[in-house]
Amino acid sequence: MVDKQPKPTMFTPITIRGVRFRNRICVAPMSQHMCEPENLDTGAHGGMVNNWHLVHYGTLARGGAGLVMMEATGVEPGGRLSKHSPGLWRDDQLKPMCEIITFIKDQGAVPGLQLVHAGRKANIELRNTDTFMGWTDCGVYPVIAPSPIAYNDRSVVPIEATGADISRVTEAHVSAAKRAVEAEFQVIELHFGHGYLVSTFLSPITNKRTDEYGGSLVNRMRLALDIARGVRQALPDTIVLGVRLSVTDYCDMGWELENSIILARQLKQIGVDFIDCSSGDVVAQCTHNPLDPSPMQVDSAGIISRATGMATVAVGDIVEPLEAENILKQNGGPVMVFMGRA
Repeated sequence: MVDKQPKPTMFTPITIRGVRFRNRICVAPMSQHMCEPENLDTGAHGGMVNNWHLVHYGTLARGGAGLVMMEATGVEPGGRLSKHSPGLWRDDQLKPMCEIITFIKDQGAVPGLQLVHAGRKANIELRNTDTFMGWTDCGVYPVIAPSPIAYNDRSVVPIEATGADISRVTEAHVSAAKRAVEAEFQVIELHFGHGYLVSTFLSPITNKRTDEYGGSLVNRMRLALDIARGVRQALPDTIVLGVRLSVTDYCDMGWELENSIILARQLKQIGVDFIDCSSGDVVAQCTHNPLDPSPMQVDSAGIISRATGMATVAVGDIVEPLEAENILKQNGGPVMVFMGRA
């Protein structure tokens, strides 16, 4: 008689809000920058996914992952990572997404979508592997941030967001989330990390405001909580809601793990289901080791989970099955892992 080996944890199913994931392996949201940009001469709109995305995400779903998370998708045209990034600010952007979602589901995977406003990193072009340059040839989308502080000396200086900007961005997240539900995504993740708009409101290094959105920790968390609350209230109870955080800035006097725990507790009260624990990329001079960010992020995921009782997901150069299995077997650690290489 042959002894049966126990099934590895990463291949065991998990259910969140009634959504069943066939295993704990999640395809990380990896930006493709393959959408056609808008054309001001012809009036063609940008942000539309296409056959590239169908093949890309369809192949990943066929590979057997439990969750396939689509890349950072702009909630408004000026909030995309680049002019080639997808968006969900218009109803006509739904149809091509629906085709991808149907295929993902047909392969047995759960489709997810990451929503973002890139803030001072918006509308940038990746010119080579390590240099970001400001995209200034459009002239129609102002780059906003909590304070007029550029990401680095090659980036544009953003405009300080007004109260009207903040209200518009909050509502844009809610509207995009509603469209995501209409498209039949089952998981929605709000990107509050990596130096994008909400992340820069959280960090005291990038937020120098003196109004109700700056100064104290309570004020700096206000935008994140307002967006999360608005989105959760707009979603059916059957939709899983997550938040990606940069759990630390890696900078003195910046956003720290202790702040992430406080924010996670409040996000849990709102109805956020999991925290996707990333780190860094908020301030150009302060970042993790790009060759191996996983130890800090994996450890932080466990700390946040144990401190809050909230589900967490680990991410960061997790590419080997044995590594993923060891992470998932930790007592009180992450319940799922994001894997992928852009």
